[in-house]
Amino acid sequence: MRIVSFATLGSLALLLAASAFGQEKVTADIPFEFQVGNVIMPAGHYEIRQVYGDNQGLLHIVGDVGQVIFFTNGAQNKHAQFDDQLVFNKYGDKYFLSQVITSWWDRKLIESRREHEVARKTSPGVDRIVLAQR
Repeated sequence: MRIVSFATLGSLALLLAASAFGQEKVTADIPFEFQVGNVIMPAGHYEIRQVYGDNQGLLHIVGDVGQVIFFTNGAQNKHAQFDDQLVFNKYGDKYFLSQVITSWWDRKLIESRREHEVARKTSPGVDRIVLAQR
């Protein structure tokens, strides 16, 4: 009976550690409308979390008026000493979320067909906008 209890306690400790690890998030007040893939998100307060489990390439962004889950490509995190950053590509007056950098992970969003289309039509090119937050 004691072996089962210790195994149960060990499993519970691992689950608690995993859930605590999964609570890492970026919060930001984004002062402009932006797009995540083909979804338009209004200016406002947002939380971005990495989705853990089988699909670690997913990020979940939740705002005051909506939410979206999107695919990303991972990058080795070399930014542990820096503030959290949200990187946007700006074409004319359109903003596209491009990358999320935290002290825990660095994720690049997959460029959507819509962003590619806007980039092709806009000249002279792209501006990169970085919002940083500690």
